[in-house]
Amino acid sequence: MKASRIVLVLTLAVVFSGLAPARPAAASQWTLLSASHRKELSGSIRQGASRLDFSSRVEKGILTSSLTDGQGRVLWLYQEGVAWRQVGGEVQMKIGDQPFDGTYSDAVREAIGEIARSGAGALLPELALRLHEKARDPRLVAERRGLQTAFQAMQGGYPPFFHVAETPDYVIGPGGGFVVKSQHPDAVFAHNIMASRTDRHDPGAEEKDDSHIADNCFGMCGRDCTSEFGCGFEGWTHDWVGTPSITVTQSCDCTLRDSMTGAWCGDPLYVQYTSRSGTAVHTVHGRSANGCILHDSCCRDFPFACYLSLTCHTIGLEALVECANAGWPYSASYVGPHSDRLVAYLPVPPECTCQACPSGSGRE
Repeated sequence: MKASRIVLVLTLAVVFSGLAPARPAAASQWTLLSASHRKELSGSIRQGASRLDFSSRVEKGILTSSLTDGQGRVLWLYQEGVAWRQVGGEVQMKIGDQPFDGTYSDAVREAIGEIARSGAGALLPELALRLHEKARDPRLVAERRGLQTAFQAMQGGYPPFFHVAETPDYVIGPGGGFVVKSQHPDAVFAHNIMASRTDRHDPGAEEKDDSHIADNCFGMCGRDCTSEFGCGFEGWTHDWVGTPSITVTQSCDCTLRDSMTGAWCGDPLYVQYTSRSGTAVHTVHGRSANGCILHDSCCRDFPFACYLSLTCHTIGLEALVECANAGWPYSASYVGPHSDRLVAYLPVPPECTCQACPSGSGRE
């Protein structure tokens, strides 16, 4: 397009406002009993008559984390093999008395709702959001993960986030929710992070969305984090972290181009292009279902069977139906470079003119 351009470079302060999951109205009291990577991370949060006890320790290569209320009822149980980055490891989780493998069955959703409505459960968002402040030792990252992922798994029972935040332990985004950065790749939730077996981030995805995050979107119906071969993919959203750089370009353009001479002609348009670049939370949105998790497990455990086995294919076909009718929302996020461009058509000023197109000439 023809362009007589004026370039303005400025910085735009982007304000993110909103509410984090509701915290107790009255002041809460933290008691930290131990914060030693050689022993355990344990303590409690009290607010009025409610109490949430937490304990997390690594023993013989096994991380065990638990949350209980003041009566000793187990709200969350998490176990993993902490050597997963080298040799692989298993993850086992329970929400209340319900075993949890990433499938949000009716029983699991009921258990989440019961916990979220309880006095101890009301303290869970505070535990997740502030634990890294109370136990800062970087050597406690595994112990904190086992406790923080409780809220990552159950956040659907709480008010959503409307702001963006990033800490050493977690990322928050309006679309991606609360996700723990060190999430185990075998743990799948409704909201997930970039974690993968190799911690690989596609180097070619610096200015586009990475379709291989979260172990290729394990559990989301479809191929990787894309719209191929499935009904799960719903698109990407981007939430700026901090202040992006803004470049505004205003251009006088013409609607047509003479194919013979290459000259622009026709009616004038005055266009404003706003280019933004910076760091953002990239979030892919889709749907998951029990069948999708089973299909991805089949492909993960038996890579060749994913393409050759009728078993994996049969599970996949059933998952397509289940995803559309009995699935639940899924998201996966990562923090990385992002850029975009907004286009606005402005009133045409007198100095913006275009020549008439030659009669009978070819036009593009």
